Amino acid sequence: MMSRRAFALTVAACVAFAAPAFADEPPPFVTDKDVNLLLILPPPPAKDSEQTKKELADFHAFEGTRDKARADKAVADDDETITRFLAGMDMNIDLAKLPATKALFDRINSTEGAVVDPAKEKFARLRPYLADETIKPLLKPKKSGAYPSGHTTVGVLFAVTLSQIAPEKSAEFFARADDFAYSRYVAGMHYLSDFPPSKMAGAAISAELLKNADYLKAVEAAKPELRAALGLK
Repeated sequence: MMSRRAFALTVAACVAFAAPAFADEPPPFVTDKDVNLLLILPPPPAKDSEQTKKELADFHAFEGTRDKARADKAVADDDETITRFLAGMDMNIDLAKLPATKALFDRINSTEGAVVDPAKEKFARLRPYLADETIKPLLKPKKSGAYPSGHTTVGVLFAVTLSQIAPEKSAEFFARADDFAYSRYVAGMHYLSDFPPSKMAGAAISAELLKNADYLKAVEAAKPELRAALGLK
């Protein structure tokens, strides 16, 4: 039997070995303990419901009309970053030169994952191509749940945050959030019915962020450098 001291040393070694794997992950501002989407969002339509069947049929009809340029944009929008979000608005930034901006949006991405991923697992809505194997997504298939949509949620978080930094462009940022979400439908990764509740998720998380001192401090730190990068006075 392993001695108590040997066991303690083994545990310490495992922790030390594992630490680097988490060292580069920025901490979320809030988690599902602060925003429990299971208590906020309605359950998604069941796999065998008439609504899901209709949505799958409607997507098949849509596939035949999908424009190549929009399809290409949907593929590019798989990159769930602030850089890609802004690039879709013809606003190009180099995060390597914007340390405060990078720190802020890295934590926003971590926040989305910390809140949305547990809900995805519990709701467990099959993605369209898993519910109907004749659907061929434009992107590499994922087995994670379709509901709520992480891209849609984070798009709202991006738009809310960017609107605090550049309020004069708020309408454009929210229009881009809708566009970012729609890319997931174009790519065959989500149902249209995933989007309204996912926007609710983004709004609920944003409401919590706006009460979070660390988040507000990070926004203020990023504001001057990002405005300058966007060419705003």
